[in-house]
Amino acid sequence: MMEKVLPALPLEIGGYHFNYVTIFNSALVVLLAVVLFRLIVRRLEKFPGRGQILVEMFVSAFDGIVCQAMGRKTGRRFLPLIGTLFIFILLCNVIGILPLHSLTWGRFPESGLELGGEPALVDLNDNGIWDPGEPFVDENQNGARDNGVLIPPLEEPTKDINLTLGVALWLAVIMYVSAMVLRGPLHPLKDLCDPVFMAPINAVGKVAEVVSVSFRLFGNIFGGVVIMAVVGSLAWLLNIGLPIGMWAFFGLFVGTVQAFVYTMLWLTYISNEIGPGEEEAAH
Repeated sequence: MMEKVLPALPLEIGGYHFNYVTIFNSALVVLLAVVLFRLIVRRLEKFPGRGQILVEMFVSAFDGIVCQAMGRKTGRRFLPLIGTLFIFILLCNVIGILPLHSLTWGRFPESGLELGGEPALVDLNDNGIWDPGEPFVDENQNGARDNGVLIPPLEEPTKDINLTLGVALWLAVIMYVSAMVLRGPLHPLKDLCDPVFMAPINAVGKVAEVVSVSFRLFGNIFGGVVIMAVVGSLAWLLNIGLPIGMWAFFGLFVGTVQAFVYTMLWLTYISNEIGPGEEEAAH
């Protein structure tokens, strides 16, 4: 009997393999950010409430940082990019601290929840989803199990190097295209060949910027996940509970710090590549 595996790791589309869990959680982060900020700013008041005050404080803080690095006019152009980058990376870093399995009193399986699909007869390993080899009801008599839609557990997308590297590549494209628009189409090439004999080293340095910042974020988030997995296993073996503060530290505090560092590094790279605007350079 033929068996289908749930679309978890990896997901194959057109011969290409994708990490289904990373894609799902990344899309969920974007949706949460859009909905959250839409709800906060849908009614802007002259005398703001708590939500609006938090948003205004966030925008004001990043406006000051970006304008100080790039000048007021140029900085305002890149403020939406830098602010959005920080929010996206922050939510990607901390989304994994929400224990859906515990919050739903075990109704959400730790390995994910499948919606639809042909029903399984027996859950041999008691993981809440169908696994190859487990008996199922072949409703359409096609000899294979028709899977439903898998809602995976919440995991940090940034612990996948493909996401951190992909974001870095897009930021590099935005940076060099912006430099060509603001400083001239040949500016990146002139900067690379200044001086000419240093061009190969400068090229390696540009590539290293993208790779290093990607591996830095990936390594810190993945390392935190591994540490918590090890500590959690030891706590389970010793039948002791983990303090909530430890989860909060690795999840929220470290995630926030790493998101800020990642954002500030890219702000530095972009400001160095583009330089100050004309009105700032004149002063």
